[in-house]
Amino acid sequence: MDRWLKSPWFIRIISLILAVLLYASVALNDTASGTNSGSALFSQDTELASINDIPVNLYVDEEKYIVRGAPQAVTVTVEGPKSEVMKAIRQRSFSLFIDLRELETGSHTVPIKHSGFSNQLSVYMEPSEADITIEKRLTKKVSVEVDFMNRGRVASGYELGKPSVEPKQIEVTGSESEVSKVALVKAILDVQGISESIQDKEAPVKVYDEQGNELNVIAEPATVQVNVPVSYPSKEVSVAVKSEGNLPNGLTLKSLELTEDTVEIYGPSEAIDAIDSIKDIRVDLSNVKEDGSIKVDLPLPEKVEKVEPSQLEVQVDVEESGE
Repeated sequence: MDRWLKSPWFIRIISLILAVLLYASVALNDTASGTNSGSALFSQDTELASINDIPVNLYVDEEKYIVRGAPQAVTVTVEGPKSEVMKAIRQRSFSLFIDLRELETGSHTVPIKHSGFSNQLSVYMEPSEADITIEKRLTKKVSVEVDFMNRGRVASGYELGKPSVEPKQIEVTGSESEVSKVALVKAILDVQGISESIQDKEAPVKVYDEQGNELNVIAEPATVQVNVPVSYPSKEVSVAVKSEGNLPNGLTLKSLELTEDTVEIYGPSEAIDAIDSIKDIRVDLSNVKEDGSIKVDLPLPEKVEKVEPSQLEVQVDVEESGE
């Protein structure tokens, strides 16, 4: 045994075994303590983060084509060294895009690409591709009509005249398939409570197909100027008076005359157009004892809003009757 202990090779072997055991022990401790932070020998600290609502740019000839189906924004997830992840979030010096410049019209599934990220980062996008349709861009001129909202709620007695629009035509631009559906362009104007003419009122333009569905097209200009005459329809009509009742004994009626021959009536056109005169103005003679004037209220014809003047004077002339 002493001979072994004195042997230099024995001592060297024992030293090597102890060194291996010591290295293994240190390595195991590093592995246990480095579970959350990562191994210092093989990797750096890593971070994973998502960035929402990143806009997607389209590379396409917009003067010739319209693209449908492309996402407006996507969610980007980046993974890598913490410093690079935080830099990407803070600076946002990257961009996302879909390159359609080499594609023909029709439907395509295309990848969403990115640029500006550090090469130390892994980048993931949701969605990572898009189903898009490329169509030819088309523009045509269309006449504008006025569409009144709350037409039945203008101020009482008032009526809307024929509207005018400036410009009379606008340009409608969109995909070939959408523009071909255009049937009607309307300027929308709310007239609730209106009691005076509308001058140069700005109204938004809406574009519809034959079924009244609003189309996804661009209207240029998007608003137009609208003028609408607003009136309170009136008409001058004749009046006539009639007597009722009997004069007291000893008197006879010599004359019965209105101080006015005409009055002005106001109301819906369809109502006043059918009226030429007001004839049922009546004077009760039973209380007349001498010549004089009597004020009478004018009856309001059906559907007429008002009469001006609302009262008239009737001149009554009587005379004594002979015995």
